[in-house]
Amino acid sequence: MADSAALMSRALDAHHDNLPGTGFANLSALISADANASILGEICDVSLEFLERLIRMCGDLATSIVVLMESKEPTAVSPMALERVLGEAVLRVCYIFDAKIPPARMLVRMAAYQLEAVEDQLKTTEAFGDGIGEVEIHTAQIHEMHALLAKAGFERLPSKRREVFTASLSFDGQRDNVDMNATDAYKHYVKVGQWQWATGSGAIHSRGWFLPNVVGTHGEPPMSSRDEISVTVALSILELADSFARAAEGFTGVDIEGVLRGNHQRRMGLSSPDLSTSKQAVHYTDYGTRPQPRSLDGSSGASFRRA
Repeated sequence: MADSAALMSRALDAHHDNLPGTGFANLSALISADANASILGEICDVSLEFLERLIRMCGDLATSIVVLMESKEPTAVSPMALERVLGEAVLRVCYIFDAKIPPARMLVRMAAYQLEAVEDQLKTTEAFGDGIGEVEIHTAQIHEMHALLAKAGFERLPSKRREVFTASLSFDGQRDNVDMNATDAYKHYVKVGQWQWATGSGAIHSRGWFLPNVVGTHGEPPMSSRDEISVTVALSILELADSFARAAEGFTGVDIEGVLRGNHQRRMGLSSPDLSTSKQAVHYTDYGTRPQPRSLDGSSGASFRRA
């Protein structure tokens, strides 16, 4: 957590430097050259505000996981569920601020996230029941957002279910869905351990295949020990930390070598690989670029496999 906080501080400094070739520099160049630069710039500014909130949310979740794992009480499901939530927040950062996509597409993703926030207010109001004309208020706000985006050059594809909601946005030849596909994002932005998304889903959704692994009964203990669960959660968080660092590097140009090296040292310590063989010894610069052998001394993860 300390490494991630320090990384964010350096990333903010690098962001203000507007380093050439970074995601932020490319985005700024696109915005400044557009006739609707003021609107597009506002979308970017609001996205940076959302970014800060997402990062603060990640810190809150990571702290909660540490508290649970250090607790004397048996907490098997909670850390895995929170890690899944943490993963989605980190991946949203990676997805929106992806420096490898065209800057126009980054703008689409920024606008889509903001539009989703506005449209979701109506969905939430309808779920709780209309109070004092809130449905009309939120509907009007949605139409205002639609008009603003149209003025800025965005094209909107309405949802087939209800036209007031949006399926996708496009800008300058780039299109994306309003709803982020978190499963696809996890596979794309996390180099190793994509299976952890499915495992976390088992915890979030109380899947029957998942429960015997971590929750026992009066006559049968869980298949996984608390140590195994702790290592599984910790390793997954390290993968997410790597993904976050790479996103920060691409968007701001901040140096992340020390962060990746530190994460990998923690990873090696947790997994206890056999360093006497070249197949087991993986340098942090090579990690995730080739199939990883399973640790000889660490967990094989067998308890998380379906029978």
